[in-house]
Formats: sequence, structure tokens, C-alpha cells
Amino acid sequence: MKAKAKEAESTPGERINTLAHECLKQADGRCEGARRIFVQKLQRDRALYRSVVATLIDQAAHEAIELAMRRSRLAIIDAATPGPQARGDLGLVVTAVRSMMDYPLRGGLPMRKATREDVVEQSELHRGNVLSNLAKQLWLERIAKEMPEGSTVGDVLREEQLVSMWQDVDAEVKQMDAPSSPKT
Repeated sequence: MKAKAKEAESTPGERINTLAHECLKQADGRCEGARRIFVQKLQRDRALYRSVVATLIDQAAHEAIELAMRRSRLAIIDAATPGPQARGDLGLVVTAVRSMMDYPLRGGLPMRKATREDVVEQSELHRGNVLSNLAKQLWLERIAKEMPEGSTVGDVLREEQLVSMWQDVDAEVKQMDAPSSPKT
């Protein structure tokens, strides 16, 4: 009874994520096996299928809009960058660009209408992404340095070493971030 009540309280996206995690666990962490299990479960349960399809359509629409937004941003940056266009075929989008004032912030707010608070908020979002990606990059580089050619991580390192490397890198990146956060 409690499981049904908890399921009713969760969002469709959360239920899909839970199902995906269950399938990954059943497939011993193998993505292809988990995908097959996921599809089989959907084929057996029509209500689940309808719920997942509706949620995925919503997510696909969100992703398509986000992609269009990213392309608009790239086109604006390319148009403002001197020299040859480095980002590929954005010609159709570039023709619709008027200026950097049209650069869309997250949610679609054009730069020209953004307040200082909006810009600082966007800056912090991007900073968080950069720092997260930097930490992962440094961690992976350190792991790779420890590995002879042809070996696997499991052959060379232990869990404690991976955790220690992550903690070291995470602390370094956090230290990089500390002094330069913009003030509101």
C-alpha cells in the first residue's frame, strides 16, 4: 500500500528514472541490457507505456527547444566573433540574428531585457557547469595517468584510490572557485 502511495506522489519523470535505475541494476550496469529490459517492461504494461510515452514526448519537446536555444546562442557568438565561422553550418540561424542583445539567457530571456541579477544568476549557472566539468576532466586525466596501455581501471586502481583522486580534484576545483565569485 505504501509503495502505491509513494508511486502516486512521484512525478512521471521520477518514475521513469526509478524504472531506468531498476533496469540498470537488473542488467548489472550494462546500458544495452538495461534498455532491453526497459522496453520489455513497457511492452507488458500499457498504462506504464502511455505514461512513459507522454513524459518522453514532453522531455523531447523540452530538449528540442533547448537545442534551438543553444543554436541561437552559438549563432550569436559566431556572428560576433571575428574570422571564419568555427562552429559549422549555422548559416540559416545566423541570418536571423540581430545582435548580442538578442542572446537568449536560460528560459529565453533576451540579453537586452536581463537585469544585473539575471546576468549574475546565469553566470553562476555556467560557472557551476564549468567547474563540474573541470573536476571530471582532471579526475579522468589522473586516472588515465595511472593506467598502463591495455589495462582497465579495475586492474590498476581500487575504489579507495578513485575516491581519493576525486576528493583531491574536487578540493582543488573548489579552491579555484572560492575567490572569484561575482557579488550581487
